[in-house]
Amino acid sequence: MGHPGLAPGVGSRMARYLLFPRACARGPLYRGGKWGSALIQSFSVIRGPRPPTPGGEGAACREKWMYYRMSHAAEHQANAEKQGGVVRYLEYKGFNRSLHELYQKGGKYKTAANKVSTILENIGMVEDPLEGMRLTNHGESRIKHCIKYRLNDSCRLITIRHQGCCFLLFAASHDDADEWLDRNRGLSPVFRGNGGFAGTYVSEGMDEGERITGPAGHTNGKLCKLLPRDLFDLLVAEGVTGTQVMELGSLESADSEEELNTLLSTIDDGARRQVLYDVFSLLRREKVDEAIERAGLYLGHSMGLEDMGPEDLPDLIDSEFIKQVPPDSRAYAEAIRRFATQANYHDWMLFMHPEQDAVVNEDFNGPAKLAGVSGSGKTCVVVKRAVRLAGLYQDSRILILTINRPLALLISQLVDACADKQVRQRIDVMPMFRLCQQILLELETENKKIYDETTWKINEHVDEIWQEYYRCDVNNFDARAFHPVHDSLIARGWNAERYLLEEVDWVRSRFGIGEREDYLTENRPHRKVGMPRHFREAVQKGLDGWEDKMRDVGVADGLGVASALWRHLSQIEPRYRSILVDEGQDFGNIELEIVRALAPHDTNDLFICGDAAQAVTTKYQNLKGAGIDVAGTRSKKLALNYRNNRDILSVAHKILAENFTEDMIDREDFDVFDPEFSARGGSTPLLLEASDLEHEIGYAIDYAKERLAELSGGKACIAVCGYSAYELLRFGNAVALPVLTGSVDIDDGSLFLSDLEQTKGFEFNIVLVLNCSAEIFPGSDLPDDEWFRDLARLYVAMTRATDDLVISYSSKRSPFLEAGVKDLMIDTAWSEYADNASGPRLVGIPEHLEEYRSEAERHGQLLDMTGEEFLYTRQARGLSIELIAKIRELVDGKGRVRRKARDRWENIGQAADDYRDHVKWRRVWGPDVGKQFGELIERLRGS
Repeated sequence: MGHPGLAPGVGSRMARYLLFPRACARGPLYRGGKWGSALIQSFSVIRGPRPPTPGGEGAACREKWMYYRMSHAAEHQANAEKQGGVVRYLEYKGFNRSLHELYQKGGKYKTAANKVSTILENIGMVEDPLEGMRLTNHGESRIKHCIKYRLNDSCRLITIRHQGCCFLLFAASHDDADEWLDRNRGLSPVFRGNGGFAGTYVSEGMDEGERITGPAGHTNGKLCKLLPRDLFDLLVAEGVTGTQVMELGSLESADSEEELNTLLSTIDDGARRQVLYDVFSLLRREKVDEAIERAGLYLGHSMGLEDMGPEDLPDLIDSEFIKQVPPDSRAYAEAIRRFATQANYHDWMLFMHPEQDAVVNEDFNGPAKLAGVSGSGKTCVVVKRAVRLAGLYQDSRILILTINRPLALLISQLVDACADKQVRQRIDVMPMFRLCQQILLELETENKKIYDETTWKINEHVDEIWQEYYRCDVNNFDARAFHPVHDSLIARGWNAERYLLEEVDWVRSRFGIGEREDYLTENRPHRKVGMPRHFREAVQKGLDGWEDKMRDVGVADGLGVASALWRHLSQIEPRYRSILVDEGQDFGNIELEIVRALAPHDTNDLFICGDAAQAVTTKYQNLKGAGIDVAGTRSKKLALNYRNNRDILSVAHKILAENFTEDMIDREDFDVFDPEFSARGGSTPLLLEASDLEHEIGYAIDYAKERLAELSGGKACIAVCGYSAYELLRFGNAVALPVLTGSVDIDDGSLFLSDLEQTKGFEFNIVLVLNCSAEIFPGSDLPDDEWFRDLARLYVAMTRATDDLVISYSSKRSPFLEAGVKDLMIDTAWSEYADNASGPRLVGIPEHLEEYRSEAERHGQLLDMTGEEFLYTRQARGLSIELIAKIRELVDGKGRVRRKARDRWENIGQAADDYRDHVKWRRVWGPDVGKQFGELIERLRGS
């Protein structure tokens, strides 16, 4: 976007030139004409009017530079005196990973890694912690100002040291260090106008051996499209013919660097030829950020170390490439040392973008909210902010809270990775269920065995208990209160059992016990099925019976323990100085009111992160209604996605944008907003078809294992649509695949199984989303207007993938996959990606809950069912409300004969036989309904 008042096409980046007038004065932007005028115009627009300067536009640039140096001279001098001439140390992205890999080799390599950790500890403690370190025998020309230190005979530490800065680049064995230098020829730190360092690559010349080089990536489309349009226009503004511009604009990653070099060989301007080569070579290698920085270096947007003097170095702002090592680096060194000894899944926690850092370090005078797109680092911010607050409030406890138990375990591990021991002891991380459970056990000691998700009496899961209750098994008929609503829903073809569970959860998330009479008249946002008063009364009565059932069998779910604790809300006193909530869009108001009560009203009391595009529950939420008032200045956003490569996010966002409804947008507290795409490219996502789900699973396991064999420390997840976490847990146990639950450590494996929802908060190199078939996903047994929750689940699962995304289906693909994704994915059969011509090794498919319940065998015989039992099956969905009423009335499970004529039947089969054999018994059904019943019997017998 342009800056107001600037000439069209100049762009807001011109503002950066004010910080680097010396570079402007001798750089290509100062060449007179419209470009010189635009530069002078930018000074006037941004800094205000200035009198004409004798000596022309170049003199104006030089005058601005002198003004900058003079105005900052005192500040530079003070900084130099304060630092005592100590070199400033900076860590290049990837340095800590190299240290981890060195440590993991053990022996002499581990000794070398420990030596680096000691160097880090001494930063700020001694004038030069690298003093006395032996240098390698030969200099290093592949990177300017590179110094290689001998850690021992077998290991090297690679640095760049120049102009008062020492960049820690890589620590490795001799051979690995040499290979890294070959891959990173021309690496060059650059200083941006915003005060932060970045990294790029610069060729020494255009001859072979001087040019930067590397293997091509897999980016689709024209390389020039990866650059901001105004940047490409500036690069080809002069000295490049129209034909050359067109040829550059048509380059793709499949074109070789030699072809690029040949194309550019006719450009006379050597500096321009070199920068165009560097930029497009980097784009080929999917180093988009580095390509942009290389162009900016040439255009004067940033400065290289060559152009800087010590007086030009202000206080640094950390960037996504380079972080400053704190002068007192003992805590930093301890974090690095812990990382070196632990798994590398958490390494990104030690490296944050400035935008994230700003939120971590800001103090808020009340509750604050962070809305962020998937992959924007919200969890990272929560962790680092909790660590900072624990250090700030040293006599208090800090709580990180989430709904998802697997996510709570992951966050706990991340806190372990980046907090020192004393700070870690004052940070609690738990799911909401566990928090409520702990407090309830203090307040209701007599109910110790009630508040658990698996009943202590018969070892059943709450999902099983709900189905047992809803279907009136084991002689508990309280759920018959739901029947009027159930019949109305199945007549419309919907899954009444699932819809009513979601309705019950909505009520429990909105109203505390004692407030539920308000449900009879309350508006129900995001619930699309109309509920007249008598239906709501039925739901309320069924809910009362459900809560009685859970108490009787000694089981509770998340909203159950929250509702139980809410009864004691007046007794709850603050016990945490600060509470940070991750995935806040999944919390209901009952839960949020409890959160509000657990922290005092004070600075930095509550911090809530969320993303409306990832809202997967039906819970009611209104922050202000829960007593959490977030002022506008305390509401922050993160729009840039760091996790996913550009190709994955393009697909995920396209699917989201083409299918979302107003319900996803119209959320009071968390909005859906467009992400800013990562510059990182990657492999094109796959859309693959198999004959059935069993083959999908077999292919996916083979594919994941093959890809993981190529990745050191890689992680993969197979997420399956249409199944609950509990159903997949049983399947995972049977096939020896770990399932994402609250007890699975992500560091203990490489391939995981999950439902879509439990993937939230994780990241994997490879994600395979299976069973995306039309009849399965989105749930065709729910109202179309409520598909958005399934869409959110799919979006969550897709955006867990950092490098490789596969979406799989059989028969017919989900309607979510029809719109707009054809050109963004490779659409083919699974067999195209199978190494084994005979197909995958088959391991079966998960069973749905009703298929392995003890009653399953009886329920499987449709004609042996009573009318009530039959009306819980899929075959009953879509029947007319009149036929449903007759089945419930006439097939009552008892049967009755009056005046030698049967007018009630024990089961569906008995009613069907009589309907077929006796005309007088057909009259009981009536002409229209009887015809429908006859057609139903034919379908059942045919199946």
